[in-house]
Amino acid sequence: MTTYVLVPGACHGGWCFDRLTGQLRDLVGALEAERVENAVLVGHSYGGMVITGAADRVPDLVDALVYVDAFVPRDGESCWQLTDDRQREWYLSVAETGYAKEWDGGSPFQPTYERLIDDPLWNVHALDGKHDLMRDAPDELLRIVLDAG
Repeated sequence: MTTYVLVPGACHGGWCFDRLTGQLRDLVGALEAERVENAVLVGHSYGGMVITGAADRVPDLVDALVYVDAFVPRDGESCWQLTDDRQREWYLSVAETGYAKEWDGGSPFQPTYERLIDDPLWNVHALDGKHDLMRDAPDELLRIVLDAG
């Protein structure tokens, strides 16, 4: 059985996944009765840094990683290295700006998208919605998350 671990980005909390967890809650009873051995880690925004580090530390416990408009660092890269000065300013401002496909001034995640879109080892999706896709495109995102498991 697959366990889904939802990791919010900076300035978010578990509440930001409410539209997804409502549909995943049916799994909770079974998960409580079973010992978790495999997991799909889902990281939003800065949460991509978190799930990458966790998977690196305990690879035997992780089956898949799902990055939701998130940083996907290479070995040794920091969040700061993956953004430019303008994007850092946005990231520090925690404004209600930014889109998954249509950020004002360009998404800090666009270079990662372009790096991975043609990589046969990755399944890359572009969803219509703002940065918080778990709020703006919960059904499409849920389909992707479940497919990863």
